[in-house]
Amino acid sequence: MIRIVILWAILIAANLMIRPLMPIDETRYVGVAWEMWVRGDFLVPYLNGETYSHKPPLLFWLMSVSWWLFGVNDWTARIISPLFALGSTLLSGLMAKELWCDRPQVAELTPLILLGTFFWLLYSTLTMFDMLLAFFVLLAIYSVLKLSQSNSWRNVFLLGIAIGGGVLSKGPVVLLQILPVA
Repeated sequence: MIRIVILWAILIAANLMIRPLMPIDETRYVGVAWEMWVRGDFLVPYLNGETYSHKPPLLFWLMSVSWWLFGVNDWTARIISPLFALGSTLLSGLMAKELWCDRPQVAELTPLILLGTFFWLLYSTLTMFDMLLAFFVLLAIYSVLKLSQSNSWRNVFLLGIAIGGGVLSKGPVVLLQILPVA
């Protein structure tokens, strides 16, 4: 797990240092979070003075929290998606461990394969909602997998957190990925 985190950190740092925020989406989302920050209104997102109801607020809230914790700068807003990508990468390894318990090499290779794909690396650094959604979908699928093994309240609670986080990050579309697996 340590080598996965180190590899993730190297790849993410290189990618974030090389490219700026990409117009239109990334700059728009950081702009919405900035207006929430400046207004002090963390309930209703705004873009150019008008309410912005196109996306759920979780990403904007997380950017505001990161600015509150570490100060307002570029990297604190941009690190949120990579952190969720790291969580998704580690969750994929846990899921592989559960699904192929008799083949431990699959669980070891799954995160490395995921980190080695071009589109995963690209999307994991974009300040967008995709990595948040991927994380919560994987968390929900993992909890459904654990629920199939034992009906623990902990797993039900984890599934509820995953569905709630998915709805707050991308809307009810999270159910389209979870329901077929459940």
